[in-house]
Amino acid sequence: MSDRAGCLLCGRPTYDPDKRERPWVRAVVGGRQVLICPSCQRDRPDWAERLDRCQSCGSTRLSVMLQEVICRQCGWTAGSAEPADPLFETDAGA
Repeated sequence: MSDRAGCLLCGRPTYDPDKRERPWVRAVVGGRQVLICPSCQRDRPDWAERLDRCQSCGSTRLSVMLQEVICRQCGWTAGSAEPADPLFETDAGA
């Protein structure tokens, strides 16, 4: 599996679209940042159905920054979905 960013739906590697073409969409699916290419946006009318939505306003304009999901529409923030590092957890029974 490649570490290079690509389209979530078709796997196409990122590229700079023509000025007249739609830009790539940055979105969140399952708490992870993803990209949707201009071709998939055009050819797949249901492409946005898989995207996570803001729990406050319902927008799909989400970004992931520093392991937090942030709504670019209303500013709502969700904490990290990543599991805590067991090295830093305290054991109350110890």
